[in-house]
Amino acid sequence: MQIHWIKNTKNKVISQGGIYFIKMLFEQHGIDSFINRWQEQRPVQSRYRDSDILLSLGYCSYTGGDYLEDINRIRQDFNKKDEFKMPSSDTITYRINQLIDKDIYLAGKKNVTHQFNYQPSLNQLLVNLSVHLNPQWKKTGQVLDYDNTIIETTKGDCKKTYKGNTGYQPGVMFINRCPVYVEGRNGNSNSIFDIENTLKRSLDMLTARKVRLSSIRIDGAGFKGETMSVLENYPDLLYYIRGRNAHRWWSNYNKTFKATLNELDLEYQDTEPFIPGKNPDEKVTRAIVYRYKKEEASQKKLFEDHNYIYYIIYTNDYKSTPLEIITHYNNRGTAEQNYDRLKNDFNWKHPPYPTLAQNTVYFIFMAIANILYQWLLTLVSQYFKGIDLQTRMKRFIFLFVNVPCKWTYRGRRNILNVYANQAYYKLITDT
Repeated sequence: MQIHWIKNTKNKVISQGGIYFIKMLFEQHGIDSFINRWQEQRPVQSRYRDSDILLSLGYCSYTGGDYLEDINRIRQDFNKKDEFKMPSSDTITYRINQLIDKDIYLAGKKNVTHQFNYQPSLNQLLVNLSVHLNPQWKKTGQVLDYDNTIIETTKGDCKKTYKGNTGYQPGVMFINRCPVYVEGRNGNSNSIFDIENTLKRSLDMLTARKVRLSSIRIDGAGFKGETMSVLENYPDLLYYIRGRNAHRWWSNYNKTFKATLNELDLEYQDTEPFIPGKNPDEKVTRAIVYRYKKEEASQKKLFEDHNYIYYIIYTNDYKSTPLEIITHYNNRGTAEQNYDRLKNDFNWKHPPYPTLAQNTVYFIFMAIANILYQWLLTLVSQYFKGIDLQTRMKRFIFLFVNVPCKWTYRGRRNILNVYANQAYYKLITDT
């Protein structure tokens, strides 16, 4: 095999030319203009607008960048006068420092101080952009999923989590795969602490934009009366809150039914108990208690009940059957996949800054990149085989972004030459 090296710095071939089509789609649908109308916009004389900063972080992910600093390498290939404006990581950091809000400190039990960062203005942009790209949210009821995740890191102000490592524990509200609210929490702030106010902030933002909300699914973090009291202020919203270790609830009732759900044999009880406790906010709700056998262990348990896993779902849904409620809640498992996308496809696992406030802004920026990516999939999947709404970033880069291109100058204008036989042209002419 003979190799012929061609060193041409003026007309070099770009291996990831699909990024130019992404840029064109953003411009044709007014995404850049929408971002620049944000209330915290930069001065007109600034070299880079907010759209340049936000979209460039997206371009970094769409080309496989894993760290903020990777944008410095990527901009060497894509920056072209009057065609593409990608700021450096220093410019992005400067803008992030302008946008940070002060941390909020709340006192908890056992002299624990909880550190939060809300970023209401940026979260408003996140909600507004989500609704702008998904107008159907105003017409059909949407299912919400709330959860917290641990971002393991050793940044300067991070605290120890319940898993023993150090990091942050942000809370996120999702609609399908789109994060619509991101709240920064330090690692020592468990998900149950002040969750009722977190939910109120996010729900108020969504309802203010007239998003139709049908139901919300929360894990054991919402398993308290204050949470239910907040959720009942939204009359059309059904809540499904699941807790574990429901053995004592199972023992209180005798009427048991058996069923098979997704090849899993389970037993369930449909009850309507009063929630005992000292909190006056606790309400009478419907409770679905169910159990299924653990996988066979080499050593048998002394008591038969210990061979089961017990769950209880609290809900204000009195119309659905127990199996429908269990099935609906189990679909919440996609929330864990959403976090996997944020961490691995949109670089949440590599927070670049030493403070919670800075990293919360960065998390929201990357959440916006995720929302734009989900919107891109709805367009690209119409013309590209192998790409659908579940496509992960690695495959998207392989099938769409990786296409050779080269800039040439003819007729007093820059022309992009694309060397491919895929349907890129349909994305431009059909829009």
